[in-house]
Amino acid sequence: MFLQQRRRSLKNAGAAFALCGLLWLCRPAFGQTDSFVIEDIFGRTLNSRGIVLVDWEGHLANPAIQLFLRPPFDAVFPLQIALSANGARLYFDLPSTWCAAGPAKSIAFESVSSKKSFLISIFPDRDTLPEDYILTIAWSGGGGTQRTQNVDIHVIDQDKDQALLFDILIDFSQDKTGFFGDPAKRDIVTQAAKDWAYFIGDMSLDTVEQAAETTWIWNQDGFKSGYYVTNNSSYNGFLLFVYGIHHDQLRSGGEPSAGGGFQTSAGRELPLKRSGGVEVEIQGNYNALGWFLTSGDDDWWFSRNLSGEPNDLYSIVRHEMGHALFFETHYPKFASFKADGAVRDEAVYAYQGSFPKIDSHDHFSGEVDRASGKGMFGNEYHGTYGVGMPLGRWIITKLDLLCAQAIGYRLRATTAFVSAFIKDEKLPQGRIGEPFSGWLQAEGGIPSYFWSLESGDLPDGLNLDSFTGEISGTPARGGISYFNVRLRDNDESNPGVSRAKSLTVNPRTDEMLLVLSPNGGEVWDGGSRQTILWESQGSIAAVRIDYTTDAGKTYKSIAPSAPNTGSFVWVTPIESMKTCFVRIADAGGDVMDASDSAFGISERLLPPIHFQGERHENRSLLQREFVNFLRWEPPPGPRGIVFKYRIYIVEGSTRNLLAELGANSGEYLHRKVEKDKTYTYALVSVDSENRESQAVTLTIR
Repeated sequence: MFLQQRRRSLKNAGAAFALCGLLWLCRPAFGQTDSFVIEDIFGRTLNSRGIVLVDWEGHLANPAIQLFLRPPFDAVFPLQIALSANGARLYFDLPSTWCAAGPAKSIAFESVSSKKSFLISIFPDRDTLPEDYILTIAWSGGGGTQRTQNVDIHVIDQDKDQALLFDILIDFSQDKTGFFGDPAKRDIVTQAAKDWAYFIGDMSLDTVEQAAETTWIWNQDGFKSGYYVTNNSSYNGFLLFVYGIHHDQLRSGGEPSAGGGFQTSAGRELPLKRSGGVEVEIQGNYNALGWFLTSGDDDWWFSRNLSGEPNDLYSIVRHEMGHALFFETHYPKFASFKADGAVRDEAVYAYQGSFPKIDSHDHFSGEVDRASGKGMFGNEYHGTYGVGMPLGRWIITKLDLLCAQAIGYRLRATTAFVSAFIKDEKLPQGRIGEPFSGWLQAEGGIPSYFWSLESGDLPDGLNLDSFTGEISGTPARGGISYFNVRLRDNDESNPGVSRAKSLTVNPRTDEMLLVLSPNGGEVWDGGSRQTILWESQGSIAAVRIDYTTDAGKTYKSIAPSAPNTGSFVWVTPIESMKTCFVRIADAGGDVMDASDSAFGISERLLPPIHFQGERHENRSLLQREFVNFLRWEPPPGPRGIVFKYRIYIVEGSTRNLLAELGANSGEYLHRKVEKDKTYTYALVSVDSENRESQAVTLTIR
């Protein structure tokens, strides 16, 4: 089994540093009188809060977190400090050292005004447990005294115990060398396959029947000759033959089966191969020094996969699997990208800010994953020359996976691909003069988070904690406060997201009103009948219902006095409004509540009208064909709502897109239809946000 040994207990950081064999060094600027100030990218002091790292879901290169150091006022300059941490999987950016005792790094400070940055990250594990470590800053004080300062490190572990949605079936049957007779080597291969497979989503692949797939196997002499085999049983997923070879080049290889077929889903061919091979040089990787066999994630640092040391078997096997599964020209989309010189994909560019270039070896030479600072596929030696992140076990990056998606794979929705967002959690109501505490909540992105007020004000007496999102204090007066809150994650390139919120403070009373719907995030059609829902407590007989679109500056009445039944049907106004709050108040008192977050009202998107059509025979000197002529008129109401039209062909319970047409279109020719076939069409209006109206249908026989 792939051993998972974890150091959870905090060790003496000075001893950890000594084990790495580094000297004491010094500190930064405009800090506290006698200690360093450590700051995050938002300029917040972390000395007492601690550092937060994240271990993303799956075995993936984790984000590198940038931090800043300012030295104490009483330091003697020039000065050097020694940074160390007591976790085997922790590492700093280069230049630094790393070993079983943890990472170490020296930083020089020229004056008290110096401010120096460094990066810290953690190699992934496969459990689901949070971890805690200590960062130690050590330096020589006045008179040569040795001084140390500790800062807590907390690791949020986002791993989950989930079954694979895509299978990579490992077959060692073609290993004639005996190399994979060793169970430890087989376990490493199996683990590498699971690590890739975890990130692939369910693509509803068809079963490959027995003997239906053909795979090329290289002979033991390397890449000179070989033979074909077929699958001896049916399977679903990717069949991967892994076997040993030996030849003069002392290199390993990996590829999809050129002679095999493509994956299919519901009979439809996908641009993905369904089998391949990984060939492992039995003497080592470009040397005859053998292989390092990992026993767990704590030994990630042991081999840098350089020429003068035994290379890490996991690293090389995982890399060659990448060729077999994704990055090779027998994948049509990859071949197209390579011909174009780079992966020109919108999702890749949105994350990376560039199009990763592909070299002649099907590698992404020179490309570095933006979040982790690790070299992406084929650039795993990034860091060799002292810049970037440390060398060690090769690992999957987020950029690798986005490129895999670009060639046709569906990715599982893991945490690395969820952008930071503010959750729809209602804040509790406050009472005048009573202590209050409520939390804004977020998920996604790269913790830790930075909360701030973008506009508006909290109720008097309350404050927002930028680290936790807690709103606390003692409200001084009643009413409803409207404000925009902004959330940023630990990614400088991300401007963040904002949300319009409200917080109610009521008098001290046993009576209570609580808006349930709309409570934030809804988008209701203008002119539609919608039900406002609320709960109440106490003896409130009637309620006043109104709404605001300008954060409470003005209100428009919905019902000046309605029975307190908990529901009221509202015909929404026929206009577009993005930031609306409904307020419900005691018609004869001061108790009230409002939607927790803003909701929207959109101009109602109606379907086209007068959808008609008939079949015509089109004859000419050169051809004869049948054409279904479709025509319609735009929906009633304000112009400009409809952005385009979509026409679908309906077959049973499925709809297949036939055409998209501009908003000024009113007809379509469906050419080359079968003379005696019945066609059913569905026509919808589409707005600028890609929402579709209800469909109108037409059948032509």
